[in-house]
This record gives sequence, structure tokens and C-alpha cells, in this order.
Amino acid sequence: MLVGRSAGVTGKLGSLFEKRLVLKEYLAIVLGSPAVDRGTIEVPLGLKGGGVHNIRCFDANGQAAKTDYEVLRRMSGYSLLKVIPRTGRTHQIRVHLSLLGHPVAGDKIYIDPSVFERYIDQGWQEDMRPIVKSERLLLHASRLEFRHPESNEVMTFGSDLPACFHSFLNPGVDLDEIV
Repeated sequence: MLVGRSAGVTGKLGSLFEKRLVLKEYLAIVLGSPAVDRGTIEVPLGLKGGGVHNIRCFDANGQAAKTDYEVLRRMSGYSLLKVIPRTGRTHQIRVHLSLLGHPVAGDKIYIDPSVFERYIDQGWQEDMRPIVKSERLLLHASRLEFRHPESNEVMTFGSDLPACFHSFLNPGVDLDEIV
């Protein structure tokens, strides 16, 4: 979350996001392992009709969307990715990684929508774990970088991985070495 301390700066920060001048990096634990170590997913996205939730899907006539990814570590059944969205569509990273065949662990919507519907009605049930692998979505905003709109100074903010990610990583892994 980024907050301006004045209305003027807040507006300028919003403009940086609109102009795509803010670098956003995420870390994600995905199911399986992408075939290549790095790549770009460029698939237009639209809204899936018929539901009350904003679920995105491939749509040839949809909004342009572009996501870069890099495999940081491959583990048994999972991979840790660095992900950089180049556009800012709702659920973009989640949809793109799912379309790649490697959805984000814990993603009830894009792994199995029926699990998502049940989760909305009943909350987390332990029998959901074999399907989605995690109670929480394992997608983490890890870094934000931009030039301050008034001083032009490069501002970089980072955030450590939450503890729930560590159970998916091999014991003893030093995240500073791979991130």
C-alpha cells in the first residue's frame, strides 16, 4: 500500500501508476514448474460472464495484459517465481499464471471455481487443501519502485515473505540468496 502525505502528492503518485512508471514485483509459489526459466505472458483479458464475482479469462477482444516471470527456485511440485506485471488488470498475475498451466497455490478461483464458491459460503474447509494446496493465496507484493514525483529520488520499498510461504520452501533456504 502506498499513501501520499498530501492531496497533491497523492494525485501525482496516482499518475505514476496510470503511466506505468511504478515497478511492481511479486513473489508467487505456483503449482508445478514452468518449462522455461523466464518468460512473458501476453494474453488479453476479459470478464467471465454469468457470475457475481469478477473472474477474468482469456478474451481475444479483451484488454491487453502483459506479465513477465522468472523461476527463482524449483521444488517438488512447486516453483517460486518473481513476477512483474507490465499492465495493471484485475487478477492479471493470477490469470496469466493459470493460463500458463501453473496457478498460484491457494488460488481458489483460478484452480477450482467450485472450491471458491464453497469457500464463500462455508469458509475454509481442510478438505480444500489437497486441491488448492494452501488456505492463503501465495502471491506476495515484494517490491515497489518509482521516482518520487517531487524530488525525483528513486524510492524502493520491499516486504519480506510471510511465514506461510516458508512451509513450501525447502528447509534452510536463504531467501536473500534467491530473491
